[in-house]
Amino acid sequence: MNINVLNFVWHGLHFPNQVPYRFSFLFSFVALTMSYEAYVHFTGLSKQRLAWLIAVFIGYLIVCEKLYDDLFDFKVFYVSIIFVLFYGLVMYGYKRKKLNRTVFLGLILITVLAECLIIGFNATLEAGTSSHSGYYDLGDSVEKSLEYLEETDMDFYRIELYKPFTVNDPLLYRYRGVAQFASTANSNISKFTRKMGMPSDAGSNTIGYVPSTPLLQGMFGVKYILSKRDAISIPNASYEVVHSEADVQTLKNKYAMPLAFMVRDDVNRLILSGISPFTRQEEFFELASGVKATVFEDLPLSYEDYDNIYIRSYENMRFHYSNNDSSKIGLADIGYVIPEAGQYYLYMLNQTKTMELSVNGKISTHKTPRGMTVDLGLLEPGMEVDVSFELPATKSGYYDLGVVRLREDEAWELMKPLSDEGLVVTEFSDTSIRGTIDVMEDGFLYTSIPYEEGWSVKVNDELVEPVAYKDALIMVPLKAGSHELEFSYMPRGFSLGLASTLAATVIIVVLVWMDSQERKKNTNLDTSDKAVVVDGNDDARS
Repeated sequence: MNINVLNFVWHGLHFPNQVPYRFSFLFSFVALTMSYEAYVHFTGLSKQRLAWLIAVFIGYLIVCEKLYDDLFDFKVFYVSIIFVLFYGLVMYGYKRKKLNRTVFLGLILITVLAECLIIGFNATLEAGTSSHSGYYDLGDSVEKSLEYLEETDMDFYRIELYKPFTVNDPLLYRYRGVAQFASTANSNISKFTRKMGMPSDAGSNTIGYVPSTPLLQGMFGVKYILSKRDAISIPNASYEVVHSEADVQTLKNKYAMPLAFMVRDDVNRLILSGISPFTRQEEFFELASGVKATVFEDLPLSYEDYDNIYIRSYENMRFHYSNNDSSKIGLADIGYVIPEAGQYYLYMLNQTKTMELSVNGKISTHKTPRGMTVDLGLLEPGMEVDVSFELPATKSGYYDLGVVRLREDEAWELMKPLSDEGLVVTEFSDTSIRGTIDVMEDGFLYTSIPYEEGWSVKVNDELVEPVAYKDALIMVPLKAGSHELEFSYMPRGFSLGLASTLAATVIIVVLVWMDSQERKKNTNLDTSDKAVVVDGNDDARS
């Protein structure tokens, strides 16, 4: 069954990604209601009509087996036919009074349970399960690490987890993070974060998180990262270890920035159409601060080896290629030799599923279809970074790949003036944030709060219209001076939805009351009629 319009409406006027029929319980409810009505009126169903219904249903299953043999195993249809025949025989036996009511209901119940058991078992085999030991991975250690942060740092900050157990780990573990998967979220946030170097996807409204550069971490206010099983390379220019819990390390971002900070109006001139996310991050901070600096230094290729691939051109991290035989995949092995000590990052975007990365012999695998930034850590001269991957069979394609060295002093030169003019959060909850800020000159307060229409902002107790930066994040225009700000959120349509729910509840209560009054009236009439009959009989006898 393909009902894309219902998919669209049910998911807040968004087309869903994966598991599309999450409204299927509505069909189950309708089917149960129909089954109940059929059961209530079963005694009025003739044996002939019952036979016709069984025959039509079996005929329908046979036709489906012929039409959808490429989608389902033939056993699916014939097992269903066996169940339909059994249901028919049981109902026919009850109609012929060969079975009493207790036996009839017992056989129906046992058959329904057997059918549910078979369906559930097969569905479990098809979808798979999570092991008890693996669900959820290192959960106790993560919980204890979060408790440590709650006890030692009471300020507002964002935390992230790497490598995550799910995309929605912030919801799973109840921490303020960046990653999310939400069908009804503003998809422009996913577009923006992907352009800046996160593995996000607007089609599925997914924001993926990976440890990245200090600039990108600063844009989203990430102060702590929980690193599972040494997933983040230590030593590292960006982090220091502040706590350890079994296989989970709590890392503090040395370059953490506040939730919101003042930026110049020039930041609106940022162009997102370029190739390199490192360039876009650098340009954002240059435009925001008015300071010019070269934060990232490109590392040249040291060697490259291709099988069934011809590189046609190279431009700012983008390799344009063709397959020598366009019917076969290509293989690539590209390497870099570290020329000087420093903090390095790699970025890759490739339509194949994964790349294999070797950093001085330590091998890891990363998913690259959405673009992937990898924190390589502090590397020494002579170390090698090797990337191996497949390329799809095509006459013409491209992939993005680059390694850069972070120039720490230049990075902090861009970030510090913005961090110093940040919002001091004084109070926060799930739906509101209060804070103060001293603004040196007119500009915009950039926030890492996703833009949604339900947000309202007050500056010194006066409502101010927030600005949607790149249609993704909230910005607020501010004049020079001291300000108190309050951000509050109420989902769009919440008031209308609440009013509709209350009105529907009142209508249901009134209908139930009217029905009960009608029943009482009918009962009184029946009692009166019986009394009249009895009195009439007494009169006749006298």
